[in-house]
Amino acid sequence: MSFWWNHFKVNNLALYLILLLAVVNYLFLIVANNTSLLNTFVKMDYIFALMNLNNFMPIIFLTNTLFTFLFVLEFVSVVVFYKFVVSKVWTIKDNTNVNNFLLFRNLPNYYLNMMFFQYWSTFFSSVLIVFSLISYIYLYNTTEWFLLNLLNNISLQSGSLFINKLNSLILIFVLVFAFLIKIGFTPIHLYKVEVYKGLPFFAIFFYTTYYFLVYFLFFILFILVYFNSFSVYWFYVLTLVIIVSFFFILSLLFGLNYLKSFFAYSSIVNSLAFVSLIVALLNV
Repeated sequence: MSFWWNHFKVNNLALYLILLLAVVNYLFLIVANNTSLLNTFVKMDYIFALMNLNNFMPIIFLTNTLFTFLFVLEFVSVVVFYKFVVSKVWTIKDNTNVNNFLLFRNLPNYYLNMMFFQYWSTFFSSVLIVFSLISYIYLYNTTEWFLLNLLNNISLQSGSLFINKLNSLILIFVLVFAFLIKIGFTPIHLYKVEVYKGLPFFAIFFYTTYYFLVYFLFFILFILVYFNSFSVYWFYVLTLVIIVSFFFILSLLFGLNYLKSFFAYSSIVNSLAFVSLIVALLNV
C-alpha cells in the first residue's frame, strides 16, 4: 500500500525490517539504562536527539522514491550532527574522581575536528545525491523505484540509446560515492576516524551498532530490490570499491595506536565483508 502521493509504501518486508530494528533498539535502550555512568552525566539534549533518531531512522525503509529517501537521509544527518554537538556536555561535575574524569573528558581539538569533518562530509554527500536526483528526474521524469526499474529494463531490452550506458554508470557511481561519504564507509573513511576521536564511547556504541545497521540494511535493500535493474552497473562499482578498500585497509590497519580508531576500522572491515556478499548475490 502506498500513501502520500506514492512517496511512501508499506509492504511486508519493510514491516519485518522495522520490527527487527525495534527489537535492536529495545536492546540498545536496555544497555543504556543499565549503564550507571550514563544516568548521571548524560544531558536531556542528548537523550532528545537519540530518541528522535531511534524513532525516525526506520522510516527510511518505507520510502518509495529517491526524493523521499533524500529527505529522510538529510533529516537524520541533521539530527546526528546535533547529537554530536551536544555530546560535548559529557563532562564530570566533580573532578575528584580521576578515573571518571579521564573517561568523559572531551579534548577540544578532537571535538572541533569531529564537527568539522562531520559537517563537510554531510554537505558534500548531500550535493552529490541532489545531483543524482536531478539527473534521474531529467532522464526518467520520475524517481519512484518501480518506474525507474521499469524504464531502465525497457531501455536495456530494446537497446535504446536515449539513456547512455556510460551516463547510467556515472550516475550510479556518484550515488554510491555520496552514500559511502554519508556513512563513512571505506575507502572514504578517514574522516570517520577523526569523528570517533571526538565522541564519547557510548556515542560510538550507538553509531557503530544501531545507526550503521539501519543504513547498511537499507543499502543492501537499495541494491538488490529498489535498483535491481541496475545490477550490471552495481557489479562494476562495488567491485572497484572492494578492491580499492582492501588494499587501503591493509596499509592502515596495523598502524593503529588509538582505541576509538580501532572501533572505526573494525566496523569498516566487517562492512566490507558484507559488501563482498552483496557482489556475490548480484551474480546469482
